[in-house]
Amino acid sequence: MTASFSLISAPWIRVRTSTGAIEEVSIRDAFRRAGEFIGLAGEIPMQDMAVLRLLLAIAYRATHDIRNEDEAVVLWGSWWADGLPLDQIDAYLDQYAARFDLLDADRPFFQVAGLRTEKGSTSGLDKLIAEVPSGSKFFTTRDGAGIESLSLAEAARWLVALHSSDISGIKSGAVGDDRVKGGKGYPIGTGITGRIGLVVAEGASLRETLLLNLVLPMSSDDDSTPWERNQDDAGENWLHSELTGITDLYTWQTRRARLILNGDHVVDALVCNGDKIGPQNLQRFEPMSSWRYSEPQTKKLKQDTWMPRTHNPARAIWRGLEPLLQRDVPNRKTIRPALFDWASRLRESGVIPQDALVSVRVVGFEYGPQESSLAAAVDDSLPMSVALLDDESLAGLAIWAAGLAQWAVIDVANLATNLARAAGVDPGPRRDQAFTEAYDAVDPLYRRWVRDLTSDSSIPEREGAWRTAVRQRMTVLGGDMCRDGGRAAVVGRTDPATGQAMDTARAWSIFLTQLRRHTSTDGAATLQSEADADEEESNE
Repeated sequence: MTASFSLISAPWIRVRTSTGAIEEVSIRDAFRRAGEFIGLAGEIPMQDMAVLRLLLAIAYRATHDIRNEDEAVVLWGSWWADGLPLDQIDAYLDQYAARFDLLDADRPFFQVAGLRTEKGSTSGLDKLIAEVPSGSKFFTTRDGAGIESLSLAEAARWLVALHSSDISGIKSGAVGDDRVKGGKGYPIGTGITGRIGLVVAEGASLRETLLLNLVLPMSSDDDSTPWERNQDDAGENWLHSELTGITDLYTWQTRRARLILNGDHVVDALVCNGDKIGPQNLQRFEPMSSWRYSEPQTKKLKQDTWMPRTHNPARAIWRGLEPLLQRDVPNRKTIRPALFDWASRLRESGVIPQDALVSVRVVGFEYGPQESSLAAAVDDSLPMSVALLDDESLAGLAIWAAGLAQWAVIDVANLATNLARAAGVDPGPRRDQAFTEAYDAVDPLYRRWVRDLTSDSSIPEREGAWRTAVRQRMTVLGGDMCRDGGRAAVVGRTDPATGQAMDTARAWSIFLTQLRRHTSTDGAATLQSEADADEEESNE
């Protein structure tokens, strides 16, 4: 049996090299060789986010003695130019090396030694691995229920992800946890990142990604991580019931776990409840999310309450840019991710190029009923100039363009509705299909257009180019729909409910009129953002 598995020196983090190959590296090598890797390459995106936040927690704690923001900007700029502060990171890892052993007999990493249930039962590897919704391309192809064993490296990755975004639901009841009833640990909620719509700024390498998400100075002397504190026992940690800082949040122990080995493989696991944490008012600790003011939560808690925005799996990232890009304004009910404010400060200070290309990535889970299963996943990214995070005019242009595209999509959907009525068929399915086809058509156009926005862009020229591109593409799509509408639609009919006559020619004329109005210089400039619509529908 393997006696030790140090996450600092043993390879376990999956990364993608510049050639596209997948490699496993240790924590120390992930930092030392970060410039060689494109990024993390774990089994699922949420696992990568958990590992990224673990690496960031280490970097924060290794550099937490930064005194103020001015000093932070100078230091960050030197790291961007010359490389990560490896001497500080290495010294920090050396200081806590004993706490990073996955197999330590007394203090195993992110586990509780001797964790057990009254009957000696275990949870199974399927409770360690994120459950796989059927047909989901975002999840691992390995179903935990069918796995007999895991390598120590893969088990370590899933263990880190477990604390980060594990589903809720009934857990095994640990001996020593006074919350257990009848041998069961009743639901305390998901891992904290499961409640957050994560937003990440990605660079050309893992080194750049680490730095772009290292928002300084956020970690303080009061902040702490599990490896800096006394070992948790099976019960809830009443001595550490409130967050102390960003690294505490990034490494919050939502579960109590123990890996069970046979030789050098993990063959089983025990997963129990850990420390409960809610998503309310975490904005001063969590820079990787946008936030919305919640009236229901404010009434419930009797204080102003902000909730993290979550992502809609059915929507592309550009359809929800407003809460990501728009800066805070008085009386506004959204707050953009703090990491974007930090990127803006870095650009203003000249430590990163004025038009450095960053990929804004959104990642998240959608849970099923009672949050006890995974229903869907979100993973989308949008490359853009860092200028959009700093220049309000460019950000406003990007938001406006998304709104105009949405109007044009609605015009196409209205055309489909009128063609269906002309043919005497149920318009619902055709309208839904038209929405899908129109968004699919405009999606690559928007991504290319926004990538080309820079600090040198002429806003009138870019605005005009977008109006033209959308109008032309939607006109082609609308024409195809009319040609495919069938003879019945060409002949047309009178709607008995409204008395209005409709045929293909009339539907086409209405469509062109609406599209021209919405894409002209005096047409509708904005549409209620889908993010705001979500907020109105939310009951949290």
